Amino acid sequence: MESNSVRPHSEAQTCDSDVALILEIGADLGSIELYGRSDGPRWQFCRLTSDQSMLLCGAHGWTDEVGWVDTWGEALALLDQYPWARLSVVRVDSRFRNAVWEAAAGRLCVRGEAIDSHAARQLARWREYCQPENN
Repeated sequence: MESNSVRPHSEAQTCDSDVALILEIGADLGSIELYGRSDGPRWQFCRLTSDQSMLLCGAHGWTDEVGWVDTWGEALALLDQYPWARLSVVRVDSRFRNAVWEAAAGRLCVRGEAIDSHAARQLARWREYCQPENN
């Protein structure tokens, strides 16, 4: 995995050129984005996190870019540094709908436990955006 790079939002770039936005999640005054690039059947992923809350104080927002990882599991580990499944989904790439759905649902639904009303609303929203097969 490559190292993190934190810089003012005005200087931020997406992880690389020629990448696909796999997942975009909105949060108060910020976002979490997962990008992917494909080399045939193999994908790599990177996470970009933006925080614009400092703009309220007259300062610059910031962007944290985490370098490329080689597996979907590593990509989820990058997302899991935040409560991403409980935040607002904005966009899901159609090629990753089922994988994102399984990951989000798995984080919102713990076997044998009832889910709270917020998690139930988020689960419905994830289902709407992911349109999973067999669900």
